[in-house]
Amino acid sequence: MATARVTPSRRSVLKWAGGGLLGLSALPVLSACGGGSSSSGGKYHGQIPAVDVKSVLSLAPYVVAHEAGLFKKHSLDLSTVTSASGADIVRQAMSAAHLGIPASTEPIVAFASGAANLRVIASTYTAASLIFLVKNSSAIRSVADLRGKTVATSKPTALSTYFARSSVRKAGLDPDKDVKIQFIGGPPDVWSAVQNGLADCCWSIAPLATQLVSEGKARVLFTAADVQANWIDNVVVADAGFLKSDGDTVRAVLTAMGEAVELIQNDPKRAGTLWATFAGADVDATVAAMKQSGKNFNLSVDQSAMKAVAQAVKEEGLVKSIPDIASMVDTSYLPKQFQE
Repeated sequence: MATARVTPSRRSVLKWAGGGLLGLSALPVLSACGGGSSSSGGKYHGQIPAVDVKSVLSLAPYVVAHEAGLFKKHSLDLSTVTSASGADIVRQAMSAAHLGIPASTEPIVAFASGAANLRVIASTYTAASLIFLVKNSSAIRSVADLRGKTVATSKPTALSTYFARSSVRKAGLDPDKDVKIQFIGGPPDVWSAVQNGLADCCWSIAPLATQLVSEGKARVLFTAADVQANWIDNVVVADAGFLKSDGDTVRAVLTAMGEAVELIQNDPKRAGTLWATFAGADVDATVAAMKQSGKNFNLSVDQSAMKAVAQAVKEEGLVKSIPDIASMVDTSYLPKQFQE
């Protein structure tokens, strides 16, 4: 990571209060009120602020629940609006009237930084989903071969950068000297950089990665799961006060998402088609990705996986010590089949 190396000032932009947390490029928030919720005729009305929710397949339990009409089935009328960032999602969740779905790293930092009322109440994807690609014709065959090469990630604070650094370090290379990190953007942008010779390796995510590999354009060099076998990508968070005041709405949202998980696992063709149509993605690649990773779509919260996330956050210098995960996790609002 030579020319675009992460300097000591990187820690200052990773602070919870500063709005620069480690996060995925697309992190939605389920807003229970979105600035003005209401109930009429027994139906709950609210909004779902989102940051390009069409890019991240690990959030499929939310998208499929919405597109399959499962929210409406449970008297939830939820619309999608734009949210600024993953950090804003956590802050909105702490406003006592929202459910948020940030990357799993963000609530760890927030809780350790004093957000004592923040609760993790569910997951959406219980594995590390990021994939790192090279051209199919590339001579790069292992992470060790990245010495002197360029890896395209999204930004200094992103999970793509964290996993790139961790993998390089695991291969015995110095992530600040031996490899150049180029902060470019999301999966389409970084793949374009690889195609045009501006980078040698890039991060990606299904279904785009699935499509590129199936078309023979790309080859998987390594995955985030190679670095972190025990992981949770995204979690649903809320303020403890909101959980107590509007528990029925929370249970309804999670019940609908739980039914979406069952649809993904039992009928990946239908679920994949729903997501692909919503996102404008390749249907075959999306269905294939869902079939391959179906078991990872899960609302359960494995505390050992959350501790692994916390350890990763600590290694990046965002927290001095790992917070009490047990006091932060509350899965009592989940459907029983997902409760740990």
